[in-house]
Amino acid sequence: MNPERFGLSVLTAQKPSVLSKGFSLAKDGTLQKHPGGQLAQGTCETQDLVVSDFCALLEALQPNQALTFGVCGHDRATVAAQGALGKVRGKLPVIARDRAHFTWPTGPGMLMLDFDPAPDTEPLTRETLLGTLYEVWPELREAPHVWRESASSCIYRADTDEQVRGVMGQRVYVPVLDAHDIPRTGAALYARLWLAGHGRFDLSGSGVLLDRSIIDASVWQPERLDFAGGAQCGPGLEQRRGAPKLFNGANDFLDSRTMADLDPNEQEQVDKLRRAAREARQPDSAAKRTQWVETRLKAVPSAKKKDMRDVLERAVTQNRLLGDFVLFSENFGQVTVAEILDNPDKFHNTRFADPLEPEYGNDRRIARANLKAAGKPYLWSHAHGGQRFTLRRAVQTVTLEGGELQNISRKLLELMRLDGVVFAREDELVRLTDGAAHPVSHEWLQWHLTGIARFVQFDSRSKKEKIVDCPLSLARSICALSGQWGLPALEAVLTAPSMTASGRVIQEEGFDRETGLYLHFTANDRWRTIPEHPDEQTAKAALERLWKPFEAFPFVSPVDRGGFLAALLTAIVRPLLPTAPGFLISAPVAGSGKTLLALCVAALCGATPGVSSAGRDEDELGKTLLTELRRFSRCVVFDNLARPLESESLCAYLSTPHYSGRLLGTNSNISGRPVAVVLLTGNNPTVIGDLNRRLIRISVDPGCEKPHDRRFDLEPLTYVQEHRLELVRAGLLMLKAAQQSGFRHGGGRLASFEIWSDFIRNAVVWIGKKQWLDVGDPAASIDLSFAVDPETNRLKTLQNEWKRVFEKRGGTVAEAIRRATDKNAPDEDLFDVLNEIAGERGTIPPRRLGNWLSRHEGRIVDGSRFARCGTNQRRVVWFVQSVSYGEFGEFSQPNAWKTKGDNFTEGGETTHQTQLTHTCGACFRYVPNAMDAQTKPGVCETPFDGIFTKLPEDGTECQHFEQVTH
Repeated sequence: MNPERFGLSVLTAQKPSVLSKGFSLAKDGTLQKHPGGQLAQGTCETQDLVVSDFCALLEALQPNQALTFGVCGHDRATVAAQGALGKVRGKLPVIARDRAHFTWPTGPGMLMLDFDPAPDTEPLTRETLLGTLYEVWPELREAPHVWRESASSCIYRADTDEQVRGVMGQRVYVPVLDAHDIPRTGAALYARLWLAGHGRFDLSGSGVLLDRSIIDASVWQPERLDFAGGAQCGPGLEQRRGAPKLFNGANDFLDSRTMADLDPNEQEQVDKLRRAAREARQPDSAAKRTQWVETRLKAVPSAKKKDMRDVLERAVTQNRLLGDFVLFSENFGQVTVAEILDNPDKFHNTRFADPLEPEYGNDRRIARANLKAAGKPYLWSHAHGGQRFTLRRAVQTVTLEGGELQNISRKLLELMRLDGVVFAREDELVRLTDGAAHPVSHEWLQWHLTGIARFVQFDSRSKKEKIVDCPLSLARSICALSGQWGLPALEAVLTAPSMTASGRVIQEEGFDRETGLYLHFTANDRWRTIPEHPDEQTAKAALERLWKPFEAFPFVSPVDRGGFLAALLTAIVRPLLPTAPGFLISAPVAGSGKTLLALCVAALCGATPGVSSAGRDEDELGKTLLTELRRFSRCVVFDNLARPLESESLCAYLSTPHYSGRLLGTNSNISGRPVAVVLLTGNNPTVIGDLNRRLIRISVDPGCEKPHDRRFDLEPLTYVQEHRLELVRAGLLMLKAAQQSGFRHGGGRLASFEIWSDFIRNAVVWIGKKQWLDVGDPAASIDLSFAVDPETNRLKTLQNEWKRVFEKRGGTVAEAIRRATDKNAPDEDLFDVLNEIAGERGTIPPRRLGNWLSRHEGRIVDGSRFARCGTNQRRVVWFVQSVSYGEFGEFSQPNAWKTKGDNFTEGGETTHQTQLTHTCGACFRYVPNAMDAQTKPGVCETPFDGIFTKLPEDGTECQHFEQVTH
């Protein structure tokens, strides 16, 4: 028997006394099924088992017990409802059965596969089920796995031995080497079952199409209950399940990496299969919805049937619950939508049964009303994977008449404002769907307006008004009213709470008018409010939680570690920052985890980005950025940079609060505020020019020959995806504590990223000063970026050669080319650098070289810069000028100058946002010439000898002179 062990949890219910489903015999002898109970309070015991122990445990479990395949961090604990955590007392730790308290065990764990038969079909046999799984996952055939009937199978009459319920559901338990990979593995297996032809769409009781296969795709969470304890059988009934069947018990646990994700071609095939299957079931879905409406109308008095039909049809087709719609609450019985809207204080956060299928799961807690969102009130139901229902009192009638276009448009725009689905963005309308923004088309707006209003038109033949759809021409007219919509201006969409640089936490769902952000946050019942004044102990614990998934990553230095911490914090608040630098994750070899780190940051953003290359030309990259801007993308990942990167588009996207351009393939311009975290990865990538100061470089080096063969005790991406809310809260606590500490880093403010520097960079440096984590100033990585920048190195080489050839007097471009190409005595070193900079087929065009010098005029490298020194025969004379403190603009400490009226903090230190350097009257006791500050004489403000100075270094004898340049 394989001696390898894995962890899981055994939960024993105290309230209620039974968790599993139950069965009893009716008076007529038919079998009756009863739903299981909802765990309100009980105990949790962590167990560490080998496979044979697990089989014995399955046989020993009782109907008041269940399993979770996650662990809670305690040997024993009391489990209570989340709302009762502060009320339950006892000797044991008190936890809730949620993601904040349960996680996958480190190392091996159990992958549970749950089979339920399709409706109105015979269940698969064990052999057929296992054979199908082996077909899709061949490695499973030889790996350890356990099969058993579900808790609701194999029910017999005790008196006659008659089987009244056979094998229905089935479980296949697969121990895998890495428990944290279970969610990915399950999702990949489910997708490959679809690819192999085992996918389908079932219908809910209300006609909703449900994506299904031979295994349940919703069970791979560490806190999910497996009701393995068997059924509660009433008098005269017995459950006779066989012993669990173990296969290959002596073999090694399965490596879940053998279940590969779909490649793009396979994913496209699965998408086609799903579309075809969905389309095939649309008629059945429509018929089921009609049947659902007719069934409920039977209980409605005849006088109300017409109006109630409209209410029910809108509920089942549009997920809109109008005032007369009846809901079944947990504590208040039957109430109408109008009643809860009239009493928001009473019914806010009240639990309800599913509105369309109140009998679903016998659970009147499965839905929750949010009546105080910043947007429209809604009800969220977790049934069938989750659905959102908007709550409205009534539908207004719009009468279509000639000459009333303006009045009708104004009325519809008012209804659109109340509905809260459509927003304005610059010159286009956008709509929100499940936390994503989409451009509004004329056809979609026609459909939408038909849903939020009842359109009637006089019929000349019948001499009566009849209900019609919204005319498409009316939708077009409204789309054309740019500047007159009066709709909220949407800047970005959040899917988790965030915080402004001033410390205001945005955690109420809906539209925040001050920032223009919409928080789509269906999990707000699991969110714990950020305290106004978190103490340092709280902040330190938060840092440990946020850094937990990344402890094992081999960051090269504290600066690299600090850079990645800055990336995590930026991911949490990026839409609330005017600008933010990008992050370049580099490594010396492939397989070092660069893309994994980037995807972890993206997951913290709440994004699943399309990982792409940076493109082969500037236009392609610019259009990519514009597309992501229009989508309100929260993260953009350019993976595996394979060529030197120089991009004006990316520079502008990162450092400007407003980005615009023309959409690919159209004449339409689009503009907006960039809100995405930009991540780039590569193996020692080359970045050229000014882009370097806009990227925080993060280096990792695993220090081994085959880094792709490494294993982590914790799978970082899965952890971030499963614990995103917890990690977001940890990051906000740290930012809040750093902000209130009064700490200010002494490195000046990053030009173009001043708010980011005061908010994110400051927090990272504060954490480093506290020695809670070995992190350095992330901005220090920019020095390294310039050190390896080819453009910087070319400039440095040319400066050295120019000083050697022309010394202090300087020279013209033409002179330099003559020296380098002299037929009798060419200067080969000078030629090499000129050729690298401006060469073309063995020649050096003077205009190209002159333009290059003009572009780099004044940029300081190693304490020197190119400057003009008059003319010679109407040609510019260039010389290399020495400058003290010759650093790169924003990193020169003496260059800082005081700002006034900053939108973040009065009197903060900032520096020039360009690499070009200039003399500055605020730094020198020197007044530059107003017409030509660089080549014409100025005057010292407090001269001791009355000498006029032409250039800054001429005044070094002055006792008041400060040698500072930026």
